[in-house]
Amino acid sequence: MKYLISTMCCFVFALSGCNKSNTSSPPDTIYKSGTFNFDPRDVKTFAIKFGGVCVVLKNNQAGCVGLRTFTISDRGVEIKKISGFEDNLCLLYQDGKVVCVDTEDSFSKEVAQVPKNLDSAIDISVGTLGACTINSEDKLNCWGTEYIAPSGGDALTKIPTSVKQVGLVSHGWSNTCVNELEEGIICWGGAKVYPFPSDKNNLAVRELSVGNGYNCAIDSSGKVTCWGKPEIVLQMGMPPSGNYKSISVSNSFACGILQSTFKVVCWGTDPYSKGYLNVPMLSGSISDVKTQSDTACALDENLGLRCWGETLHLPAFLKN
Repeated sequence: MKYLISTMCCFVFALSGCNKSNTSSPPDTIYKSGTFNFDPRDVKTFAIKFGGVCVVLKNNQAGCVGLRTFTISDRGVEIKKISGFEDNLCLLYQDGKVVCVDTEDSFSKEVAQVPKNLDSAIDISVGTLGACTINSEDKLNCWGTEYIAPSGGDALTKIPTSVKQVGLVSHGWSNTCVNELEEGIICWGGAKVYPFPSDKNNLAVRELSVGNGYNCAIDSSGKVTCWGKPEIVLQMGMPPSGNYKSISVSNSFACGILQSTFKVVCWGTDPYSKGYLNVPMLSGSISDVKTQSDTACALDENLGLRCWGETLHLPAFLKN
């Protein structure tokens, strides 16, 4: 069964390497109108944005539904990953190119200015202040706004000199963490940085998720370590016992997939009763889970994409 979502909007994109300057010139405007047809069972990968969800389908079509509904032009190259945060959205293609959408909100204009020297990207993480990629030589590139919180810190683009080669990157609300291949987990950003616990092995990390004063990492065995601002860690608590396949941290909660059951568990606080801690009944194994603000979504092998928590602007067929 297909679901129809009307679209009538314009969006802007920048494609890495499209001109001769160090930073791409102001992106061209692309207007899209019509309908965005998709079945939640056809979703290959997804990202959560402010008031909406953006998806890549198994046929490589891509678009967003919710507060802002639009389709994304097809480059004719397979989309490897889609990453979003608040108003920011970027797509990573199999040929290593990156496209970032300018929704004309917040910091998205800075994020859409994809650096010209960005090539051979193999991973991407988008946050509130910008985006970071890792290329085929394990080099990190970050771009976006130069915002620094009143409490002090470093801009996203001011990558520490100790960061040479990177295996993982996660950019969250104001801070960024990477798994430096020789040094382990290193974090920096526009707010106070809390180091990874010194008694943990920070070289064996296979997944990172940075939130707002609360960060989590999964090691090679599936064990989770969460750390950050002491009072926030105390409020959020530790994840339920077990080893994890993946994890995603939001502002006041986190969700993960258990290795033993491929089911989703969530923990944290829900002061405004948004319902994101109440994981719905999902019928199959979960391949991916993401969180942002007050929303959580998961890919169920039987039901496809399902979302819960704050879903006011989402179409009914995505709500559990």
